[in-house]
Amino acid sequence: EERRTFLLKTAFLPRMTASMAEKLTGVEDAGSILSEMNRHNRFTRKYFQREPVYEYHDLFREFLLEQASAAYFKKDIVKIRQTAAALLEESGYVEDAAVLVREVGDWEALSRLILSQGKSLVAQGRYLTVLEWLGALPGEMLEKDPWLLYWKGVCLIPFSPTEGRAHFEEALREFDARQEAPGVFLSWAGAVEAVITPTENFTPLDGYISLLPRLLEKYGGLPAGDVGDEVTCWMFRALSYRQSPRDAVELWTSRALALA
Repeated sequence: EERRTFLLKTAFLPRMTASMAEKLTGVEDAGSILSEMNRHNRFTRKYFQREPVYEYHDLFREFLLEQASAAYFKKDIVKIRQTAAALLEESGYVEDAAVLVREVGDWEALSRLILSQGKSLVAQGRYLTVLEWLGALPGEMLEKDPWLLYWKGVCLIPFSPTEGRAHFEEALREFDARQEAPGVFLSWAGAVEAVITPTENFTPLDGYISLLPRLLEKYGGLPAGDVGDEVTCWMFRALSYRQSPRDAVELWTSRALALA
């Protein structure tokens, strides 16, 4: 019975280490069980990494999941999936974690994944992955969280800059209403990027160029660190495309050069 329970619960993990299996099932010799199954060719693959990673054969895992659906109440399956998703995220398997939380409709957990992993996924060019996760969220959740709006804008820039700009503007309004300076300035920078990226019409930049001094006055200057650096870069680029007051050009050019 213990082995059966172990198999049914670990089937919810598309991949696992011994420690992940132990935390999910409470079975202390999880590593020995998985190693034995791999050694005797019992539908279990083993990958040698810093800590060995195990996977059940797809058909075997499908069979186990079918058995689990008959053996457990729906609320218990939801709890197992949520625990498995947390273990996957903790171990760096964020896409596997996203699949599990979507399957149980845990939108709060999916939202946390987007906000915690969005920056690193976008840095890898995984725009479509984040867009897919955002698309799975209920519309009202997206509208209520300006950070989700911001990341949707970021991910839309390569595909639909105009739509991305609309999300940045909405996010900026929400951040401004909450007086969240980092969000305000990042949304401003995103909107400028969304105008410049298609290189079709630079006229909207005038509105953003004139808006920035008002934002700086309201929030006491540029935020420190990466946020301020990003604003500096995009203001310099915006000014380079428009006929702007010379004092503004000189100010932001010197800041951009200092940053470079």
